[in-house]
Amino acid sequence: MLKTLRNIVLVGIVVSAVFVSIFITMPSIRQTVYFTCVRVLPEAYYKSRLQHSIYQENFGQASEILQKYLSIVNAFAKGNNTLLPGLINATEYVVEAANLPSEHASLNSYLSLLVESFPDLQPARIWLAKSLSETNPVAAFDHLDYARKLVSVDDRPYRVAINIALQKGLEEKLGEWCSKYYSSQFGGVHYEPHTNFKSNDPGAGLRTITLEVFDESGCVQRIKNHGIQLGESNEYDFPLDTGLQIKRLRLWIDLIPGISITVEKMRAFLGGSLVTSVHGNLIMDSSNGFFADDGTIISTSRNSILISLYTTNGEFGKVDRITFTMKFKRLALTNHLVNLK
Repeated sequence: MLKTLRNIVLVGIVVSAVFVSIFITMPSIRQTVYFTCVRVLPEAYYKSRLQHSIYQENFGQASEILQKYLSIVNAFAKGNNTLLPGLINATEYVVEAANLPSEHASLNSYLSLLVESFPDLQPARIWLAKSLSETNPVAAFDHLDYARKLVSVDDRPYRVAINIALQKGLEEKLGEWCSKYYSSQFGGVHYEPHTNFKSNDPGAGLRTITLEVFDESGCVQRIKNHGIQLGESNEYDFPLDTGLQIKRLRLWIDLIPGISITVEKMRAFLGGSLVTSVHGNLIMDSSNGFFADDGTIISTSRNSILISLYTTNGEFGKVDRITFTMKFKRLALTNHLVNLK
């Protein structure tokens, strides 16, 4: 009996030593275990509890569950921490399930605490504004304006504001928010990574156009332009490192949904001399955009839109610089005729 107990203890010591060695020598496993314990498991646990509340359409109960999750996040560490993304996902899970104004209003107490804890969390401001849209539209507009200043390019604050203005018959507010929507430009902080391939400057965010140039041997050059402007047509310049015999061209454009893109002209140069100019007969397709009858491309994704370009003769020639004349324009959020402020 004593020998058996000794063997069990010995095996336990050996197994523990193996696990400790793995944790010390393999950081990736240590990080995976840590991530699972502090991020994945709490989110999964609270989502499982919230699922029942949503099924029962009991959003008051869901609000209480989320408040408990928030208290754990706040107790874990001050400010943004590892637990926060799970809380955001759980909150979004509930908010997206809420359809009626009364259901959004039931989440008000929790969302007020969330904004109090994380005032610069842009989605929380939008969710709180939705919950206030019926009872306190003035406060809702204040939160939406704060959300707009955090990420001016995001269409969601404008959508909620326009919806409230139309429901309440606030023509002046409607014109004010439509004007803000059309006058906003890309740039600033963005809440999601916007890249579909490995970049040397990740996080550049919106405003970026990346031209991928493939030569006959399959080598690729990627040239960036960070100057997207909404409104008038502009020329976007892409100087290559060296002259290449181009076989294929692709444009990655970091956008949000609801932007129209018109590629009006492409010009290619070599040593300062014009080699190719394509105006009106540039052939394109897109992996995640849609084409209107006039050739305008419509963005529908919050990820980069990919556009492949072709010429009628299938050749681009040898070039060391390419320019595109393009126009980017916001599409309307309402068909109501609005006097812009």
